[in-house]
Amino acid sequence: MHIGRWVTGSHATTRVCKMVEVLDQKELENTNRLTGMHFSKFEPWMSCTDELDFFVKNQSIINGPIVTDRASLLHIANTLQKAQAPLGRIGMLETDAFYIDQKPSETFTNQVHQGLKLAFSALPHLKTRWDKLIDAVIPVSYIKAEPTLLGRGLSNHRYRKAIFIQLPKQSIRQELQIALNLVHELGHQTLITYQNADLIISSNREYEVYSIIRNTKRPIIRSFHAFFVTGSMLEFLIAAQKLQLSDQLSIQIREETAKLKSLLLSGSMELRKAPVTYTPLASEIIDELESLALISEVI
Repeated sequence: MHIGRWVTGSHATTRVCKMVEVLDQKELENTNRLTGMHFSKFEPWMSCTDELDFFVKNQSIINGPIVTDRASLLHIANTLQKAQAPLGRIGMLETDAFYIDQKPSETFTNQVHQGLKLAFSALPHLKTRWDKLIDAVIPVSYIKAEPTLLGRGLSNHRYRKAIFIQLPKQSIRQELQIALNLVHELGHQTLITYQNADLIISSNREYEVYSIIRNTKRPIIRSFHAFFVTGSMLEFLIAAQKLQLSDQLSIQIREETAKLKSLLLSGSMELRKAPVTYTPLASEIIDELESLALISEVI
């Protein structure tokens, strides 16, 4: 029986929720101190600590948690485009990496709720984690570098607690894919929270390691992110096998579970042989997710 500590299970959720409360308060107080303002609640832009004055003058209106009104989306898009370091793909800052969808599908909210319902049905503790770590779900219309029928999500350290979601267009497994994409981004947000308190990689941080999601070598922290979120998705898939679902969806879940177990073991092997120094936290995460890939039940 696998019991999670940092990534999987209710213990990890309790831990990261406590940490994010402390981090939110710290960044809120830092924003008020540096800007002379008196904000009462953390907002994602407060993570852009080197551009606080800009964001105070151009605050993004977020009518969330699922943002679909055009005024909010237009304001968010314009603000992020004008920032000195616009948000890009995870760990990268690229002006053309994605576009805010200012006219999202009428079904966007329903599809996100559908994906969350599946995820929370499989793992009830994820709702607690989601409510603490995600403040806004923002639709993305196109990701220039990597268009995909499976959809994609984006998270960034500089806009913490907001996730950018491109819905999948592959209808044959849309319900499962939406849930996986949302759990994937929740995994990024979990690791981002830990990174605010821990280096994860303490030496040779630019060393490149094969990423089990991008299928290419990337700086090790990005490959570690890929490893982490793969573990997050696998936990969901293992738990989802216990649900009473359609035959088609059950088959898709079993197939994806086998695939991610293999990927996770490959990722563990790549990380372990890398000539870097991991922090104790990172080492425990590798152990935990390697264990997850070898078991069939999660509590």
